Amino acid sequence: MELDGSIETEVVPALGIKSTDLPHSPSPPHGNLDAVSGLDVFGWAWNPEMPDQRVSVELSADGKPFARVEAGEFRDDLVAANIGDGWHAFRVSLPSGLCNGYEHRISARIVETGEMLNLAPLVFRTTGLIEGNVDELQGTTLKGWVRHLKKTEEPLNVTLLDNGKPVATAIADQPFEGGGDHRFRIPLPASSLDGLPHLFSVRVMDPPFVVGEISAVAPFISTPEEVLRRNCGPYLPAYLVPSGQLRYEALRRQLKMIARQAGKGGVWNDATVAATVAQLATVHEEVIRGFGTQRKDFPPLAFHKPANPRVSIVIPAHNKFAVTYNCLASLLLAPNEASFEVIVVDDGSKDQTTGIKSIIEGIEYVRSDKAQGFVKACNRGADLARGDYIVMLNNDTEVSAGWLDELLNVFETFEGIGLAGAKLVYPNGVLQEAGGIVWSNGQPWNYGRDGNPKDPRYNYVRQVDYISGACIMLPTSLWKELGGFDEDFAPAYFEDTDLAFRVREKG
Repeated sequence: MELDGSIETEVVPALGIKSTDLPHSPSPPHGNLDAVSGLDVFGWAWNPEMPDQRVSVELSADGKPFARVEAGEFRDDLVAANIGDGWHAFRVSLPSGLCNGYEHRISARIVETGEMLNLAPLVFRTTGLIEGNVDELQGTTLKGWVRHLKKTEEPLNVTLLDNGKPVATAIADQPFEGGGDHRFRIPLPASSLDGLPHLFSVRVMDPPFVVGEISAVAPFISTPEEVLRRNCGPYLPAYLVPSGQLRYEALRRQLKMIARQAGKGGVWNDATVAATVAQLATVHEEVIRGFGTQRKDFPPLAFHKPANPRVSIVIPAHNKFAVTYNCLASLLLAPNEASFEVIVVDDGSKDQTTGIKSIIEGIEYVRSDKAQGFVKACNRGADLARGDYIVMLNNDTEVSAGWLDELLNVFETFEGIGLAGAKLVYPNGVLQEAGGIVWSNGQPWNYGRDGNPKDPRYNYVRQVDYISGACIMLPTSLWKELGGFDEDFAPAYFEDTDLAFRVREKG
């Protein structure tokens, strides 16, 4: 039997059910896998002994599970057939991986009993003449491409589904780098802009084809962050920016640490607590404000300078004092158990960076009158390191709570680690990278670039080819043994890739 001209199925009963058509089961619950229609699978499952309980159903393609769902949708035909209150149906969208032109066998079973809902699997096959992809969610716009391999001059209509519900349509008629006009841009509707997790799916309805899916936390405002910063005046509400949750977590941990220290007494008297809380308020406001606005005032800050730091953080800087100040403020906001020192390397700056010691206490400062570039600046700062580990940190970064402890944990948990790095996220909440890849032609690439930083693929410790020099940690002894960054790469670029390969050579 053929549905919609491009999907073939077999053993597909009509969706309407008569009581005489009901399959019999040796024991409840029971149900049926009714049909594949378009790109959805329909069926029902019911336990007559517990009619108010929703039955869990697992669906598989070619024997591999792809979804688990509760049969809890309403259908009139179930009521007519005396199937409980009618709220026992399910509908599941087929995954995009099945839209490859090949034949797939769809089956379903009741999770509790293992009972199969269909005597024979439904056979599903889409046309193999369409290809496409959902590339990214950029701001409030979903971008991608799709084309018909034979009708290359005809743009295809696409439909956006939000958690399975159609919410918008578009035409893939914008210029495509592969030739032709096959790109689409779909603005998210207002109903999707809620700051919550969503599964967005783009489909071609005729002939049926899943272009792709992307899971993301939808923004709840469409105004870009940099515009908000420019126009909100001196006070930008923290909840309006993507990093608000991370900053709140840092603030929460800091208050807990202050309360713990205050309970010990000693040097933590009322004056110390008051000064610590006052600085915490200052740095929290600083990272919310960011460095994208014009300003002249920079409140004084103070770092604790440990006698024996566990980590030495080297920050190279060339002008743009507001950027460096924001980075240092984030170091004071984000608490860690590990002790650290801060080494700022002034690489020939001509602005307020030259007077940083009068604004920020407790840091090491070294200056080159003439700019030497990133590589040499990092090497010079590392020469002053007293910690067991060295961190190279770009001055345009904002760190989050526990970041240093997490980097150290990699060395403490796993054997044979020579170099560790952090996941990098753009200010707009989009992933910059979760490690680096070096292709067979020698070109490096950022793993997960422009993706969703909350995607599980980017949230576990994994081996990588290299790590961006924006934030790396390695033992100080190893850094010295390797001689730091190779100055053949001065002033900058590819020195981090080279370092990673030299670390790997050391075993």
